[in-house]
Amino acid sequence: MTFIKTHLFSILCTLYFYAIILYRSPGLTTLAWGTFNILSLLLIFNILAKTKYTLILTVLLGLLLSFDAFFSFVYSESLSIGAFASIMETNGVEAAGFMGDVYIKALVIAGLTLFLLIMAKRELKHSFLSRKVSVVLLLAYWISIPLFLYSIISFDIKKGGLHADSFESSPALVFANYSRRRMPLAYNCILVTVAYLHEMNVLKSFSYRERILPDGIGIGYTTSGFYKIYFILGESSCSDYYSLFDYPVQTTPFMDSLASTTPSQIYYSRAVAPAPITREALKNILSFATPSSPDLFFTKKNIIDLANDQGFETCWISTQPRVSLFDSYAGMIAKDAAYTEYNIGTKDMDLLPVLEQKTENGKKQFFVLHLNGSHLPYHLRFEEEDARAIPDGTLKEYECSIHYTDRFIQQLYSMALRDTLPSLIYYLSDHGEMPDEGGHGFIERDSRQFRVPLVMIHTSEHFRADSVFQKYADEQGRIATLNTPYMIAEILGCTVDAGAVSEAVESGKYIYHVDGNTYRFDELQK
Repeated sequence: MTFIKTHLFSILCTLYFYAIILYRSPGLTTLAWGTFNILSLLLIFNILAKTKYTLILTVLLGLLLSFDAFFSFVYSESLSIGAFASIMETNGVEAAGFMGDVYIKALVIAGLTLFLLIMAKRELKHSFLSRKVSVVLLLAYWISIPLFLYSIISFDIKKGGLHADSFESSPALVFANYSRRRMPLAYNCILVTVAYLHEMNVLKSFSYRERILPDGIGIGYTTSGFYKIYFILGESSCSDYYSLFDYPVQTTPFMDSLASTTPSQIYYSRAVAPAPITREALKNILSFATPSSPDLFFTKKNIIDLANDQGFETCWISTQPRVSLFDSYAGMIAKDAAYTEYNIGTKDMDLLPVLEQKTENGKKQFFVLHLNGSHLPYHLRFEEEDARAIPDGTLKEYECSIHYTDRFIQQLYSMALRDTLPSLIYYLSDHGEMPDEGGHGFIERDSRQFRVPLVMIHTSEHFRADSVFQKYADEQGRIATLNTPYMIAEILGCTVDAGAVSEAVESGKYIYHVDGNTYRFDELQK
């Protein structure tokens, strides 16, 4: 009893660490690796306890552990580079909307973590284990565990479970992915941060690299039948909640009306997004990168490059602010457009006056319109007109946001009809959403995070949309938005040979998840 009394907070702190680890990943393997991880942390606290002026270091370590605890207890997962990047690259409104639901939990977890660490540190000040012995044991851990991880990585490379070029180009990212289950507390946060900074450093050199066409695609061999192409990037919009796809609430009356006309000027499909978070989804949607070959983002042309090469004036117009601390994959692609403008107004409809000013009749123009769409907070994504049209219910705000996007597309279509030459509207969402769960990017394999709308509306009497779309459908008739660059290439007038189409369809069967791993879409639940 005396030992428990004198080491109460150290014991509670240890049990708290075990709870963080085992809550998200129960099992004997996790317990074994977690024990070594926890012992190393206790050694660090013992060193800090016996060293003067270490309060700041204790608080910093406490914040790292608070991140681990937050992701474990709230999301049942550890921090990944995708989640970390989403935190770093989100805008203020989105961040406020997201934290509006969880900030109390975050504050409680941070307060509890810091309290336990500070109290445990006070106890360890009088522990029997000396600082010198603690340093030696800690160094042994820091040397042996990375070497052991490296041996595991090397073995996986030899047996084909990991590509050697992935490790050569992003060693920090690979180490971070391998450490998530083996060094889950504190060290994972550090490795994820290093991996993200390395990735952003590579991204900065993007504009200066020469990018080439993927094999099987030809530029300039044909002429696009469209003079205006409006490429609309929605946000967090799940096709399950579209009346266009048989949802019982009429959330998309305009697109529904187009679908009922003959001959139809609309083509629509339930599609599959490549990732459940914006940065990874847009990296794959806007470029020829894939979940299994992300480096193609840096070496192959993207949709803005293709439009520029085909003689279109390119414009990127967004209601979202530009990321300033670092930059995003979408932001790096937008830099190559002839005209860019961010942070336009407060609603997606505010894009239309800017678009109207930039539109020139008879000129070939390719517009990317990046919406706020249905991203949290939902109540900011619609107007009174949408609220009157949607009946009251638990998901009304989310349904209203989709209704608002439908009205946006209707007004854009009316604008396109005023042009005397053929125009095309291409609409998709970056990823899906679980509105009843309050967002996306969750490790649980709910496929709603990946189920998105893909809609094409055109004003040409001669264009057959299915001739472009259907060749990219898999055996279940699903189209992956990962194949967007190929479909846009054909719409722009480029040639895409059968081999490239076949390879694209096969790549589209795989998705990137927030745990940093690639899965077949068919493996997802629900």
